[in-house]
Amino acid sequence: VHFVSDDEGWAVGEDMAGSTGTILHYKDGSWSKVDPPSSYLDGKSYELRAVEFADASEGYAVGGNDKEAGAIILHYKDGQWSSVGEDLLAGHNLRGLDVLAATEIWTGGQNEGNVWGITNLSRPWGCFELFSDGSGFSPVNQPQLLKNVIRCDYHFFVPESGYVLGFFPTQTPNY
Repeated sequence: VHFVSDDEGWAVGEDMAGSTGTILHYKDGSWSKVDPPSSYLDGKSYELRAVEFADASEGYAVGGNDKEAGAIILHYKDGQWSSVGEDLLAGHNLRGLDVLAATEIWTGGQNEGNVWGITNLSRPWGCFELFSDGSGFSPVNQPQLLKNVIRCDYHFFVPESGYVLGFFPTQTPNY
């Protein structure tokens, strides 16, 4: 959930009946459902996991599918949602997002969608992270030590300083 003012906000999740991402918009005291835009995931199940706005006119929502279908990035600009970055997203899954400004967007999750392949260690380097300066998303190189830490949440104070919460999926327990 992200509110852009006292009387306007957004929430994302999954429409379990339709097995697709769902977007809810709060405005002037009531919630309404907004249909997600068409994307390469049409006809496949997915959920939206994070939403955040730079200001009332521009924001992002991210998510994906745990069964290797792919990640999704939705961009809201001047009243319209659209799907972006699709060339980067097949087989991945996005879990966290921070929009510090329209030119400072971080998102991440895991490679290849399915956490089990990472916990079984049949697929190393489970982290997937993207950054956008407002002109498009690009993969972020990861330090060797962090390549299996699945990103779940982001919070930046300024472009050079922030926190990322994640976990290393081992058999038991997860770290």
